[in-house]
Amino acid sequence: VNENDYDKAVSGLKMVGAKLKNAKDQLNDTQLRAPASGYIQKVNFEENELIDAGMPVVSMIDVGYYQVEIDIPVSLYVQRDAIRSFSGVQPSISDKTFDLQLLSYSKKANNNQLYKVQLRINPDRQLKLAPGMDVQVKIELATNGSPQTCVPLTALFNEKGSTFVWVYPSSKRVQKREVVIGNLTGDGRIRISEGLLPDEQIVVAGVNNLSDNEQVEPLEAVAETNVGGLL
Repeated sequence: VNENDYDKAVSGLKMVGAKLKNAKDQLNDTQLRAPASGYIQKVNFEENELIDAGMPVVSMIDVGYYQVEIDIPVSLYVQRDAIRSFSGVQPSISDKTFDLQLLSYSKKANNNQLYKVQLRINPDRQLKLAPGMDVQVKIELATNGSPQTCVPLTALFNEKGSTFVWVYPSSKRVQKREVVIGNLTGDGRIRISEGLLPDEQIVVAGVNNLSDNEQVEPLEAVAETNVGGLL
């Protein structure tokens, strides 16, 4: 075989190899492989429809794990290093709690001064959880062992990302006091870890209608025999 014929044969072989590779690539492009097991929720395009590279063809639900998103206030965000655990419950299904694994905190607050927290839950067949369900999340904070005061949630109000209560001293003129909140007690109250002493009195109703140093009078307690407060 002369050199010219040999070069033509080599060139032809390379061309055929390139065509074969192109055909294999086109064949592979006819198959879509998901990065995880799950269910197809929505198909975004019809058959033979022309789409651009990088466009999502289908929406999938990953059944490997579920993700829970919650928003927390600034007062809790600054204590994130003291958070010991997250747990959740779906009361419509069961009162059984399940552990939640922290994935991430958002680095910036939204317009409502709330930070988004992403949590992960491994699906439990006995819980029968499904995507889109609401979950109640419990956050447990580590404490330093000192006694903490519990106050009703109605006693708290927020200003510029901080949490406050109205302290009711002997002068009967309310004073605004910044406090650091802990975790919920489950009965409509929340623990106060800093800013309030156990023997101090606070306002628990109408907190958004008061101003600093305003004079107020406490309501008299309703007698047990005065059912409904009619007397």
